[in-house]
Amino acid sequence: MRRLTLVFCLTLFTIVLPSCEFEDVERAGYAAQALVRGFRPLTHDEVYQMSLGVGARIAGSRGVYDRDPALTKYVNMVAMTVGHYSDRPDFYYRVLLLDAPNEVNAFTTADGRIFMTTGLLMMIENESELAGILGHEIAHAARGHVKKAVENERRKIALITAASIMLEDYGVFAEIADSCFDIIALRPRSRRQESEADRYGTYYAEAAGYDPHGLMEFLKRVRDKQVNTSGSSFKALDTHPDINRRITDLEETIATNFRPRTWHPVMITTSSGRRVERSRYYTAGLRR
Repeated sequence: MRRLTLVFCLTLFTIVLPSCEFEDVERAGYAAQALVRGFRPLTHDEVYQMSLGVGARIAGSRGVYDRDPALTKYVNMVAMTVGHYSDRPDFYYRVLLLDAPNEVNAFTTADGRIFMTTGLLMMIENESELAGILGHEIAHAARGHVKKAVENERRKIALITAASIMLEDYGVFAEIADSCFDIIALRPRSRRQESEADRYGTYYAEAAGYDPHGLMEFLKRVRDKQVNTSGSSFKALDTHPDINRRITDLEETIATNFRPRTWHPVMITTSSGRRVERSRYYTAGLRR
């Protein structure tokens, strides 16, 4: 990529310098500045500001589920627990629930802001599944997948910006304004990154004390539901590799890396005195 930048800069000056026009030289300088800014790594503050803006747009596009503060707190506690065992425990992982009961989806920003639809949450049957799903999203942030995608996009934008400056065609900026949102919420990541997120998310969840089969069991149920119904929008599957391949890979990961052990789900007592598994109790409110 650095070689591409150098070639682009040399091309600019090859075109500009023979003319010796001051305006052309000035534009070439601005174009070079755009390239330098676009090809340097994102700073911590840039990641924060980008994530803040994208998060606001995601929340605005679906609406925030705020009818059950206890549920939101519970999901966030699980996320922070799993995140503590990730490659980036310094990130402040937090989850915002989106009021989208007919959409099964989740995504994260580069700094660990996780967005989960109520449609996905309604399909979760136990806390290990929730931990596995959150672990997958945490891995995208902790392993730098989102940041790398944004940096790659910024390099493309830098090239386009530099060309638009030289050609005095500033209409291109309107076309790239929503790139970061598209990267996080709409575009598929590579199969390698998704496989890595499945694998590391499972590591994180297991290290936090959860059954490592959680994500795999959830994916199996999503696959079966997708085959048997057409009511829910499985947006997450639109931007992920083949679900059967993911399940097979997770089975191999678990068989290779984890010792069999007994997992004890956390039980709570309801107001009526009935003992139920914790995440089933909280998600029951969404099913009414």
